[in-house]
Amino acid sequence: MEDVLMSEDAAEINPERISREVYTSFNQRYTVRAIVKNTRDDIALIHITKEGRYKLPGGGIESGESPVEALIRECKEEIGAHISGITFLGHICEIKGHKKVVQYSHCYSATASAIGNPILEPEEESRGFTVEWMSIIAAIDTLEKIEPRNEEGTYVRKRDLKILNMALDSSVKSV
Repeated sequence: MEDVLMSEDAAEINPERISREVYTSFNQRYTVRAIVKNTRDDIALIHITKEGRYKLPGGGIESGESPVEALIRECKEEIGAHISGITFLGHICEIKGHKKVVQYSHCYSATASAIGNPILEPEEESRGFTVEWMSIIAAIDTLEKIEPRNEEGTYVRKRDLKILNMALDSSVKSV
């Protein structure tokens, strides 16, 4: 799979077409995202029920953490899964002019080796985070059908669809 899933200049992640000279002054955020499969080859999507949207598991890399350590922690917290078979897929860079943030996501695939209960933060609980397992095709279909209610939802939807479609394309090529 390509190392860069989306280029910094792609319209999908830089809809405001902010120049490199401008966005290099923005705050930087480093995150991880994961396509996590269970034993039936279904993947985890987080349904944010209060916002009517979905996202792939993942979140911010904390100080002192490696991306893989952050991925393991986020999967345990958000979907209650211990993961193994971690494979790097690539990076995505999102330029969020409305927040003056450039977000770099390290993207991975992994297998859920054990699934328990999520350990949600109070903010995640209040937003109605629930885990839903579905095929990658159903996940793509779900994300395509949901109309984001805000700008953040639009970014997340585009990013996660790109990750899922690239993973799907890669798996088709490797068969």
